[in-house]
Amino acid sequence: MLSDQKIGNIDSIDHLFNPSDYLVSPFNSANAFLGNKYFLTHQQEDVKGKIIESINSITSANFISIVGSAGTGKTLLVYDFVKEMMGSKKKPLIIHCGKLNEGQCKLTEIGWDIILIKKYAEYDLSIYNVVV
Repeated sequence: MLSDQKIGNIDSIDHLFNPSDYLVSPFNSANAFLGNKYFLTHQQEDVKGKIIESINSITSANFISIVGSAGTGKTLLVYDFVKEMMGSKKKPLIIHCGKLNEGQCKLTEIGWDIILIKKYAEYDLSIYNVVV
């Protein structure tokens, strides 16, 4: 079978594999997200490691920005990071800039702290280790 197989040239692997087709959304696939049925790309894992290292090595406020094109997994990376912070006994808060969606409401029901930005002044941010 291998000797009869036709070999074609692939100009770009991106035409065959689009990571956004395989990334789980904490919003649209909350059960898969909570069940750890997703993966982070090598780059996402690297960024997450740098963020955790930065947070663990400082004693004052630190600001980090995650920038990327649509569909590159920024949200999954951030929510995975928050999940890890919760697992390591940190107290993270997510301040969301829009209306909470069904997935976020599900996360808040099980103990995640996710609030609307317009209500952030009502919260004592000093009780949180990480504010996203």
